[in-house]
Amino acid sequence: MDSVGNEGWNSPTIREKGNEITLTSFEGLTLYPRLSRKPGMENADVLAQPEPESDFSSLLGSLTSRVTSLFRPKDKTLHVEEQAKINIFTVASGLLYERFASIMILSVLRNTQSTVKFWFIENFLSPSFLEFIPHLAEKYNFKYELVTYKWPSWLREQTEKQRIIWAYKILFLDVLFPMNLKKVIFVDADQIVRADLKELVDLDLHGAPYGYTPM
Repeated sequence: MDSVGNEGWNSPTIREKGNEITLTSFEGLTLYPRLSRKPGMENADVLAQPEPESDFSSLLGSLTSRVTSLFRPKDKTLHVEEQAKINIFTVASGLLYERFASIMILSVLRNTQSTVKFWFIENFLSPSFLEFIPHLAEKYNFKYELVTYKWPSWLREQTEKQRIIWAYKILFLDVLFPMNLKKVIFVDADQIVRADLKELVDLDLHGAPYGYTPM
């Protein structure tokens, strides 16, 4: 590269101004970079496919790779954790709602035979609940995971706690969970579940990203 082109077609070269680009406004900057070929490559076609290696070189490369593989430690098999049949997302803010969440968890487990995993937003949990939840999960045989997301700088920051919680419950759903998670059911921390939530997991949303109860 001869010039980054941040000052138009006649921009100074990299030797004169360097390869740094300076933005002086939020309206964007159009670059006009100037490139030159390396010596001896003036007539080379940059779009041409590389020529295949000769039989001898390919054979030598194959033998080399086999020999090095004998002394190379075996790669560990990547273990992909199997998803739970039911994934429940809830928000517990405050000690009272954390107790409600514990009751809600037990009501879910008592009405299903499927595997269950609960997802909590770490931002709003107290240290006592963070210490308690591993023991509860071990006793009642369920999985859980703490998720979090830093408030984006481009979104107006909220000061009211309830509005912040609403943002995490609705706006940030696509960034809170792993991409391979197929379906998540939101259950309020103070709700009591009296049926098998596997019915909601199996419900066909016909391609809709969200499903709500009728108003």
